Amino acid sequence: MVDIKPDEISAILRQQLSNFNASADLEEVGTVLQVGDGIARVYGLNGVRSGELVVFENGTKAVALAICEATKHGAYSLIGGGDSVAAINKYDLSSQVSYVSTGGGALLEYIENGTLPGVSAIN
Repeated sequence: MVDIKPDEISAILRQQLSNFNASADLEEVGTVLQVGDGIARVYGLNGVRSGELVVFENGTKAVALAICEATKHGAYSLIGGGDSVAAINKYDLSSQVSYVSTGGGALLEYIENGTLPGVSAIN
């Protein structure tokens, strides 16, 4: 069996990580106003006309990261609905948002209309 010392492991890791570049290119920033049905309404993008549909490279991940960034700066972020929750979980970002609803769209329906769909059906 090979005897490896912790200092040797540390040296190897330092050498391999020395080439790691964690920077990201920021090309343009806007404010996410609304997200739903795979479409995000974004304000403040240069060169985009009002109402214009724009394809974002890695769009789902970019929107998820933008929500996390807004949360970091004090915004309250509520993730609800199956696809939104799946996206946040796919990128392991659930700990970086304010609340992830397990009720799917029911919580969003409650916020919008003041009633839960299941309770309305029973009444």
